[in-house]
Parts: sequence; C-alpha cells; structure tokens
Amino acid sequence: MNTLFGKPYFSRKGEEMSRNYKKTLSDMLLLAIILLISSVSIKIGAIVIGMIGLMELLTE
Repeated sequence: MNTLFGKPYFSRKGEEMSRNYKKTLSDMLLLAIILLISSVSIKIGAIVIGMIGLMELLTE
C-alpha cells in the first residue's frame, strides 16, 4: 500500500474530497440563503410599490 506522510494515500485523498464537499455544500447553502433573501426583498419591494400606488389612487 502506498503511504504518503505516514498516512495511507487513499484516506488522505478521501479527507480532501470530504473537505471540498463540505466547502461546496456551505457555498451552496450561502447562495441559497442569498437567493432567498433577495427574492423576499423583491417581494417586499413590490408590495411597498403596490401600496404606494394604491395610496396615490385613493388620494386623488
């Protein structure tokens, strides 16, 4: 069995892969949260604009 730095090569490779996987998972989670926040803020903005439009219509 091929050992690098006293550790089996395959287990080291597995650790690297799992670390990269965790990193990509956290990046995807962050992206999902950002998308969620942006979509919610767009909805809130649309509601606010709609309310202002209604107020202007009612006050005329």
